[in-house]
Amino acid sequence: MNAIGIICEYNPFHLGHARMLEGLRRQYDAPLVCAMSGNFVQRGDAAVAHKHARGEMAVRCGADLVLELPTPWAMASAERFADGGVALLTSTGVVSHLAFGSECGDLTALQAAEAALSQPELMPRIRQLLAQLAAQNVKGGCVAGEDAILLPLVGETWRLDPAALQALPYVQEARRLTPAYHLAARSTHPENTVVPVGDVRVGADFCLIAGPCAVESQVQMAGVARRVKAAGAQLLRGGVFKPRTSPYSFQGLGQAGISMLTEAGREAGLPTITEITDPRQLEDLDQVDILQVGARNMQNFALLQTLGQVRKPVLLKRGMSATVTELLQAAEYILAGGNERVILCERGIRTFETDSRATLDIAAIPVLKKLTHLPVIVDPSHAAGRAELVAPLALAAVAAGADGLMVEVHDRPACALSDGAQALSCDQFDRLTGQVRELLPHAFR
Repeated sequence: MNAIGIICEYNPFHLGHARMLEGLRRQYDAPLVCAMSGNFVQRGDAAVAHKHARGEMAVRCGADLVLELPTPWAMASAERFADGGVALLTSTGVVSHLAFGSECGDLTALQAAEAALSQPELMPRIRQLLAQLAAQNVKGGCVAGEDAILLPLVGETWRLDPAALQALPYVQEARRLTPAYHLAARSTHPENTVVPVGDVRVGADFCLIAGPCAVESQVQMAGVARRVKAAGAQLLRGGVFKPRTSPYSFQGLGQAGISMLTEAGREAGLPTITEITDPRQLEDLDQVDILQVGARNMQNFALLQTLGQVRKPVLLKRGMSATVTELLQAAEYILAGGNERVILCERGIRTFETDSRATLDIAAIPVLKKLTHLPVIVDPSHAAGRAELVAPLALAAVAAGADGLMVEVHDRPACALSDGAQALSCDQFDRLTGQVRELLPHAFR
C-alpha cells in the first residue's frame, strides 16, 4: 500500500470525518491524501466554510495532503464528482487505495457490489450498451447493488422498447418510468391543446357533435342537420364508410354519402365529421372537416401514420379492448407524423357486462385529462347500445369533465339502416342538450 485517497467535501468538517481519519491512521501505515471540493460543492451550493479552513481542519485531524477538486467536477453529478476525484488522486502517482464511508454498513453487500462491477464479461457489455444508447440521445449511469447492477437511463427514452432491452441475456428487467407517448403526454406539453374546427374550439369550449350513424339520403341529412343545429350542436356527424361486423349489414353510401353529408353541413352552417377506414379514402374526404378513426381502426398503424401527414383534425376513438395507454400510443402515431390536431374519444370498452352494448369508462375521462393535453370527448351512444341509456351516460361524462359529446341522432330511429336502437330522436336530443347546458357550470374541471 502506498497512499490512501479520500474523495470528500467536508462541508462542514465534522466529528465523523475526524473519526474516519483517525481510524485510518490507526489501522494503516500509509499517508492520507484528500481530494476535496473548493468553495463550491455539489448542486452548485456555496461551501459553509472557506476551502483553506476546511483543508486545515482535515490536516489537523490526520490528513497528510489536501488537493482541490476542480470546480467543474466538484459541482457535477455524483458520478462525475467521483470520476473527477479518482482521476485527481490517480494523477498523483502515489495513491493506490481509496477509503470511503457508507450508509450501508454491510461489508458483504459492498463486496458483492464490487464483485458485480468487476465481472470481466459484464462490464464491457454494459459499456457497449451505454454507448449504443448514447447514439440515441439516451444517457445512462451504473449503480451496483448487492446482487444486481442498476442502469438508470435519461433523455429520449420514449424511443426505447423495454421488451428489446429485456431480451438482452444480461438484463433481468427493463422498466419504463416515463410515458412511451412523449408527444401526447401532459408532462411534456402542460397546456391543453385546442383544436380549431371552423368557429369551434375543441378543447377550449364544450363541443356537441350530433347526427346519424350513417348517411342514408339527402333529405334525411338535411333534416337532421337543421334540428341538431337548432338544439345547439356545433358539428354534424354521419358515416359514409361503415365497417360492420357482418358483411351483409349496410356498409354506407361511400362517395355519394360524402356529398350528402357536406351539403347538409353547408346548409346548416355545421362543420362535418365522418369515419375514414382506408388511406385511399383521403382524397374523397377532402371536403370533410374532421376525420374519425373508429374503434376497429385504432391500431391500424398504416392509417394512423398516413393521418399524421395530413393537416386535418383527427378524432381517434378508443378501441373496444384497448387500455388508456394504448389509446395514447395510437395518438402518438398521428402526432409523430406532424399532425398536432388530435381529439380523443372514449366510446365504451368490451367487458363481461351484457346489459349495455359496451361499458362506458367514466374513469378514463379524468385519467386522460391528467395524462394528456389532448381534448377528450365521449360517445355515449356506442357505449349504451340503447337510446334510453344515452342521456344518463352523456350527463355522467359531462359531469366527469369531458370536453364534448358525440351523440347519434336520427329523424326516424326505428327506420335507421345502422344502429337505430341507440339513436336519439331529434326531440330526445333537444331535451338532452338542455340538460347538458344546466349541468355544464357544475362539471368537474
